[in-house]
Amino acid sequence: MNISRLKRLNNIAFINKLRIVIVGTTLIALFLACGAIIVYEFLNFRMATVGKLKTIAEVIGRSTTPAVFFKDRMYAEESLQILHVEKHIVAALILDNDGELFAAYYRNPMKKEVVRPPLQKKGYHFEGDYVYVFNNIVFDDEILGTACIVYELEEMQSRLIQYASTIVIVLLIAGTIAFFATSRLQRVISEPVLNLAQVASAVTREKNYSVRASVRESQDELGGLVSDFNKMLDRIETRDKDLENLVAERTKKLWEAVQELRKIDEMKTGFFTSVSHELRTPLTSVLGFAKIIRKRFEERIVPSLHGANQQVQSSKEQILQDLDIIMSEGARLTNLINNILDLAKLEEGAVTWRMETLSVSELVDRATTATYPLVREKGLVLQVESDNGFPPIVGDKDRLAQVLINLIANAVKYTDEGTITC
Repeated sequence: MNISRLKRLNNIAFINKLRIVIVGTTLIALFLACGAIIVYEFLNFRMATVGKLKTIAEVIGRSTTPAVFFKDRMYAEESLQILHVEKHIVAALILDNDGELFAAYYRNPMKKEVVRPPLQKKGYHFEGDYVYVFNNIVFDDEILGTACIVYELEEMQSRLIQYASTIVIVLLIAGTIAFFATSRLQRVISEPVLNLAQVASAVTREKNYSVRASVRESQDELGGLVSDFNKMLDRIETRDKDLENLVAERTKKLWEAVQELRKIDEMKTGFFTSVSHELRTPLTSVLGFAKIIRKRFEERIVPSLHGANQQVQSSKEQILQDLDIIMSEGARLTNLINNILDLAKLEEGAVTWRMETLSVSELVDRATTATYPLVREKGLVLQVESDNGFPPIVGDKDRLAQVLINLIANAVKYTDEGTITC
């Protein structure tokens, strides 16, 4: 049986497989039993036929001994005519010691279909559709010749055909009976298995572990299988319930934690916003007064200091430098406050984007100009490789510039010497 047939057999329903196995086994057993009977009958018939023919050959040998001894051919042939009562004896031959034909009987004298066999001592052999039986003609311990009986095996072939026909009929009847009997008897095995398959399919398809297979009262392997399957479903159902309870409990705790984090985050955002606004008000005043002081200092004080001594000039430069530091640090602090406010807006999703068409070169120039003091302070070289062929982009000018500034500032921070390429 090839692989494709095996695959087709695997795809047959379980009930049909069971029927095929039972009916097939029954038919095979019957076929082997009938075959054994036929072989036995065949061999037994052969031996019985040979035994009968040996007896006939011995009788013929004794009855024709005087004719052979006195060379009376006519008497010998008359003696052989008694064989016409045996319709399956095709021929009877009397051969002398030289193998020459002395006398003969043919069932059909007009059709001598039997080929004269070579001279053979006492015994028999089968050849084609005939069996040849030889018996010595003996007188006073002297072999005068040989009697040969040729028997047609048509009867044996007819019996074989009858046996074969009987076997076919028996197999058909037995197969039919086995099929209908199997249709009822297989339920003992198939119903629990099919029920188990249906339950397993329902569990797989619907994820419902509360269903159970029908429990059989028997204590055989199928009963144990169904019982163990139901126990497995009990354990899975219990485990799922425990998992659902655990997940529900963990989800509740996670939800509470998330709500607590949200509250903390809202408090943090509110704190940042409040602090930022509280810091911006005095910081604005500080920056404003610093600018006013510098302006009035340059307009009213500095002109009057022309010609002053070196110490006064140093103090003037120090005051201007200190005012610049105040304004620079104030501006940086203002940027930090703005960044904090922007972060709060980002978290609240309230950031306003001012989208416009921008030039990449202008953004790079703005970022490099803003970070130039940092680069100069560390003694680095800022090299700009800008291609004016960049197409215009759409974005928020201030925020994109802030991104570039942050990138360059980080590069400056982590570069001790050399060149920064932008």
